[in-house]
Amino acid sequence: MKPVPDGAIRMAEAAYDLHVPDKDWFPNVMEAAVALIDHGLGVAGLVGTMPRDPSETQLVEELHIATGPEDFPMRLMRAMAELPQESIRPQVHSGIGVLSEVNAEEPRFMEAWRRHIDYAEDGIGVTGMDPNGRGVHIIAPVPKTKTLSRAERDKWQMLAAHLSSGLRLRGAVSKAHREPLAENQLPCGADAVLDANSFGVTEAVNDARLPDSLRELRDAAVRIDRARGQLRREDPHKALEIWWALLKGRWSMVEWFDTDDRRYVLAVPNAPRIVDPRGLTERESQVVAYAALGDSHKLIAYRLGISRSRVSNAVASAMRKLNVKTQAQLVEKLHMIAAETTGDSET
Repeated sequence: MKPVPDGAIRMAEAAYDLHVPDKDWFPNVMEAAVALIDHGLGVAGLVGTMPRDPSETQLVEELHIATGPEDFPMRLMRAMAELPQESIRPQVHSGIGVLSEVNAEEPRFMEAWRRHIDYAEDGIGVTGMDPNGRGVHIIAPVPKTKTLSRAERDKWQMLAAHLSSGLRLRGAVSKAHREPLAENQLPCGADAVLDANSFGVTEAVNDARLPDSLRELRDAAVRIDRARGQLRREDPHKALEIWWALLKGRWSMVEWFDTDDRRYVLAVPNAPRIVDPRGLTERESQVVAYAALGDSHKLIAYRLGISRSRVSNAVASAMRKLNVKTQAQLVEKLHMIAAETTGDSET
């Protein structure tokens, strides 16, 4: 397999950088993305939320031009405005896609794209999406239609998992950044602090104190240290592969420096918010929520830092509990539950 550029690890690092202010987080992520996706015609991105109600438009929180013409985002928004939201929604899933490929059954989009972005025949889109509909979207125009290799798709699926996890992490720790630490509270609301040199757990609270958790936290810290070290140059694809987005679907492992500039690793709670599990366990709810986004079992396992067999078992168990026979029926049932929940919340 062709090596993944070292820039992929830089992008994962940018996603989990808690030391930059909120206003700089997305520009830094976009800067890292440029090295991987720019085809000389610009790169633009947005942070936004896709509402559950298909009649509502996407909420754009932040729009950023990394490179290219200043009017590229406006050209892009005009192109997207010509496509009905119900057509955009099924196409929004984590990973990468060539726009003409993704919109093969929606020729109106490509017609609008080529009319408004008349210097590009096609484009590449990257999305990192959470089950709540909030995510990061990155677009890069390309002069000619491009074919993506399996390695490129795998790389961007993994990076998309880090994009959504990093975005979610910013929200999880923003309150901790604004308020002084309570007594016995760990930095950034972490459940564990590990020494970055010995990988020993120096402090732990809640479930992080359990023996199995302590062992897995140490293993995860070692694994990420390998990914960020020499392995990123020797085998960058392996480096990205071993850096899971979450550990046990619960913790993000992030680098942290204290006031004396000593380096630590924090295990910060960062589980995705799951709405209305309907009798499913926490693990089953997490797995099926990502399955409803169209994620493969391989990607779900990477997102949650669990084995593929555990993902398959969780899907099978959820199918039994929700009385469906296939994963397609499971996804349809989940969409129905989400629609009912939305209706209940509005009454």
